[in-house]
Amino acid sequence: MKVSLGQICPSCHIGTIVERNGRYSKFYGCNNFPNCYFISKEIPLSNQAIADKEAEEWVRLHKHELDPVI
Repeated sequence: MKVSLGQICPSCHIGTIVERNGRYSKFYGCNNFPNCYFISKEIPLSNQAIADKEAEEWVRLHKHELDPVI
């Protein structure tokens, strides 16, 4: 899953995403570690792209359509 720095963690919804240095490479993870083990090695998305993805995921999970913004 692509994430951006400072975004609310998509796994625990408590922590925020921070950049970390791993043994072999940098990665993005939840600052709520060790209570949350979310990690992503993908390139961060823009904030708008993240909002769009979260909306699409909500629609998929809840099997509803979102009302158009006018």
